[in-house]
Amino acid sequence: APAVSLGLVNKVVRYLREQAFIEEVEDEGLRLRDPLGLLKEWCEAYRFDRHWRRTYFTLLQGRKLQELLAPLESVTGGHAAYAVFSAAEFQAPHVRQSKTWLYLGSNYEHEIGKLPDVKEVDTGENLVVYFPEDDGVFYGQEGDHHGRLPSTNPIQTYLDLFHCGGRGQEAAEALLEQKLKPLWKLH
Repeated sequence: APAVSLGLVNKVVRYLREQAFIEEVEDEGLRLRDPLGLLKEWCEAYRFDRHWRRTYFTLLQGRKLQELLAPLESVTGGHAAYAVFSAAEFQAPHVRQSKTWLYLGSNYEHEIGKLPDVKEVDTGENLVVYFPEDDGVFYGQEGDHHGRLPSTNPIQTYLDLFHCGGRGQEAAEALLEQKLKPLWKLH
């Protein structure tokens, strides 16, 4: 879990309450009142360009590539996850993209160089690795963890898709409709 001070938590709760994104529920604490409004505001403030990006090429695809990347989870202690379009592909099946997208903790950049059949390239990449400014992108990862890396949580995936360019906003909308809104109805 991210390490934050109690003072920061109080400031965030006060802001969320003032903006009517949360409400107090007797005997339950706080409840999110306007998840879509909060997501849209968060999206406006999010800076995807702060993540450092490296691009690679590999002939491996599909299951073979998943198997090659899977050990990164244990090597990095949870600081490796499918991101952007790759995460969305697991979370909203109608989202497809030909590249594999990952987040990898910045302390583990050298691990990509150790992988066989993966070469850094300037153009023609099919593996895009982002090294995040902070570890918050790894919070709340999801996935079955059986033979593949986990994915960023759906909120992180949405934010990244919305800001990555290309057809990212269209994919973010698909994720919102197929994954996030159904989840919000459950709570």
